[in-house]
Amino acid sequence: MSSSKAKKLFDDTWDKTYNAAFSYLVKKEPKKAQALLSAFQGVPKITNIIQTLFRDFDAYDRFSQLVSSKKLPAAYSISEQFPSLKKTPLFLQLENIWHQAFEKAKKTMLDKNDAGTAKLILNDFNNVPPKMPLIQTLINDPDVFKNLLLGLKEKDFKKLLTIIAKHTYLKETHEYQQAMELADKIIDGAKIKLKEKDFKTVHTYAELVLHVPHLKEQAEVLNNYALAAQKFLKVYENQDFEKAYTLLDEYPFLIELEEAQDLEKKWKEMVLSCEELAYKGNIQKIKETLGVFFVLKSRANRVGALLKTAYLVQIKRYASSAKLSNADIIKALNLYIVMLSYDPEIELIIQKLKKLRKIELELGENEMEAKEDDVWLEYTNGNVPFLIFKSDSSV
Repeated sequence: MSSSKAKKLFDDTWDKTYNAAFSYLVKKEPKKAQALLSAFQGVPKITNIIQTLFRDFDAYDRFSQLVSSKKLPAAYSISEQFPSLKKTPLFLQLENIWHQAFEKAKKTMLDKNDAGTAKLILNDFNNVPPKMPLIQTLINDPDVFKNLLLGLKEKDFKKLLTIIAKHTYLKETHEYQQAMELADKIIDGAKIKLKEKDFKTVHTYAELVLHVPHLKEQAEVLNNYALAAQKFLKVYENQDFEKAYTLLDEYPFLIELEEAQDLEKKWKEMVLSCEELAYKGNIQKIKETLGVFFVLKSRANRVGALLKTAYLVQIKRYASSAKLSNADIIKALNLYIVMLSYDPEIELIIQKLKKLRKIELELGENEMEAKEDDVWLEYTNGNVPFLIFKSDSSV
């Protein structure tokens, strides 16, 4: 069994055991809980979890009594000290009562602005410290909740999160939970629209949730994809393939689009033809074959590699010609190095020509530095010589 599968099995077993033990503790059967958890005693981290669980449940009877006698400030205080109690059915029932009371009080304030009735509805919770900020804001500044509801209705997450940033306790409200659920649905909808290639809607949805912290990264990725795809499809439709290739190189993920795959297929076909021409040393035909794409900046690396091959073929083919002087050859070698690069292939040729033709070629450190394959474009602006040799004599 792989380590990942073994870990998953262990984690699943622990979760089931913990939940079962928790249920026994709620039923006030600690011995059964202890027996279940004994198998995990001594496991690092888990031992501390077990100790915390039993420590917290030592306060469970007291917590139950306080809830029964409606001494809620003390009950909530104990739950803060012993967090495991917050997972008990009793605490969850208490929270449900709170939420129902708060929603009723909120409706009273927003519909009738009746603070007296709202206070009565919330009477059991008025002195519970964790609930007091919400209650005080509802009674004293109900417009906060009106704006919260308006932001939710308008799907204005920026407005929602601005309000919540000022009143962090609003994260406990039903509206906040609704907003986060809505944001999750919107991002899921954007992903569906992405598969359908409805990029306009993807952009709209992603813009909506850009301000939601846990979705910000996903929204930015979707938004960037949608904007890039819309630009690409527009220039493709207008047959502005030069811009289309530039966008494709700037945003490689666009290759998922059929139109992009079609362009890439055509490019590969052109390059394949150009490779055959390069092995023949035919620069002119390479330039004609690539057309406007010959000077495409984002593809200059690939074209540079073709030019290197073609010029090396020319140099090897004509360097031994008696019609060329050593000066012609040195000019050609210098041009290659300046226009393209000093590389192992040209170094080998230079060494052979020094022996064959006794040429003298002095190169400084700058000339002997390796360069990227796209430097030729900046140097020539696309006006490359069809022959590397410059001579009055025909080669």
